[in-house]
Amino acid sequence: MARSERTVLVDGVYDALKERIMDRATAPGTRLSIEGIAADLGVSATPVREALARLAAERLVAFVAFKGYTTRPLLNQRQLADLLDVRRLIETEAARLAAQRAILADLRAMERELAAMDVLAPTPRYRDFRTYLQHDQRFHEALVSAAGNPVLLETFQGLHTHTQLARLVHDVGAFDDSENAVEHHAIAQAVRDRDPDRAAEAVRVHLDRYEAQLGEQLDCPGADKRSIR
Repeated sequence: MARSERTVLVDGVYDALKERIMDRATAPGTRLSIEGIAADLGVSATPVREALARLAAERLVAFVAFKGYTTRPLLNQRQLADLLDVRRLIETEAARLAAQRAILADLRAMERELAAMDVLAPTPRYRDFRTYLQHDQRFHEALVSAAGNPVLLETFQGLHTHTQLARLVHDVGAFDDSENAVEHHAIAQAVRDRDPDRAAEAVRVHLDRYEAQLGEQLDCPGADKRSIR
């Protein structure tokens, strides 16, 4: 079914605003004027409000009554650690369960996302990184879904971790996805092999490495850029 013109319009405004936030063209802490954005994008205020509501659900902007919307601050080291602690709790348990419960459709869903990521060459610029990020997120969602617990999946999706972490990727000088690919394939293989302990450990290794590299970026603001892998 074709999407309505209104939905297409809102999606376009949402994509434009999200790209500005992810690439820091709109800096953290910026007050967002609905009227100003509408004039800038050549649309009415209604699609801007709807797009901002979607961005608020992803925790990219915050709404305060009588003050309006502002872009949220970037994660600091403590928030990064806390977010990834919760993600470890969810995904390591999900990986254990997936290794025991995954059906063929679950395995194929993970394989599709891995295959899509394997042919991409992302950069830290959000327009180039967006498609890779979407497949990365869907891979992890497929893993959690394979655990067979809808509440676990809903909780994981509500964290919006990929969007939050991707804001930090902007600060790196290059994006090298090679280690990401190796770790993703290790997770999927452990699930295919029906090895719960190895699946959980593969997830832990992946998230530990990601936290260490993003944490290093936060620890050295303004330093020479290093590639994230």
